[in-house]
Amino acid sequence: MALRLKLPKDRRIVINGAVLRNASDQTIWIEIQNKASILQERDVMLPEQADTPLKQAYLAIQMMHLEPDQRDIHYRSFIAASALAFTVDANVAVSDAIQAAVSEVGKGSLPAGLKALQKIIGKPGKVRQPAEA
Repeated sequence: MALRLKLPKDRRIVINGAVLRNASDQTIWIEIQNKASILQERDVMLPEQADTPLKQAYLAIQMMHLEPDQRDIHYRSFIAASALAFTVDANVAVSDAIQAAVSEVGKGSLPAGLKALQKIIGKPGKVRQPAEA
């Protein structure tokens, strides 16, 4: 079954590592007909935004999702950042989010791991205006 995604004008989406932008003047629909790694712009964290262990764990999951050939490297970063975030913050909600993310990543469900951490850090990406020409 295909996945249909709504992409408003000037928004971006990452599909299998390629950044696609809706350059039209209207909202478009994209239909993904096979398995693909997909992140919407609002879910993308830039490396410079990963300024806490929890955000570094999020970035590592994101990179596992976008760069499956480098999964082992990003997985080690995820484990290290998660362990540090777990010890730095004694907040129960943070601990629960980290445990949920670790569980989802262990099951291979990277989008669910990202969602677990978004409950604490929020959506990392903001809608960015296109660059001025």
